[in-house]
Amino acid sequence: MAAFLRYAIAGGLALALHLIVLQSLLSIACPALPASAIGFVLACALNYTLQKLWVFRSSRAHAVALPRYVGITTVMLGVNTLLFGLLHGLGLAPLAAQTATTGCVFVLNFLGNRRFTFGAYRSEQIS
Repeated sequence: MAAFLRYAIAGGLALALHLIVLQSLLSIACPALPASAIGFVLACALNYTLQKLWVFRSSRAHAVALPRYVGITTVMLGVNTLLFGLLHGLGLAPLAAQTATTGCVFVLNFLGNRRFTFGAYRSEQIS
């Protein structure tokens, strides 16, 4: 449970960074789409670092963990898009649909990163 709480805190910090970067870039007349994309990339970098070092305390090499993190993040983008589309298509307002979707994606993302991205497998524990 402690890892899940640390995961929530790390995610909150990454979100805060994303929003700060977005707002900062908007304030200097950067268009919204690139500002959001830059904020997203920086938030992902922070989130990866916090998850590896603090949340999961992983010793897995970056050469293995980083591509896995990108893979999980990409899969979760797809899950987010599909679930949001389904819920919104069923009549939920966008905010309600995204809130429900985010809750599901948050848990799936935690489980995927805990096991696949940062977790140690037997073959890695032996060496």
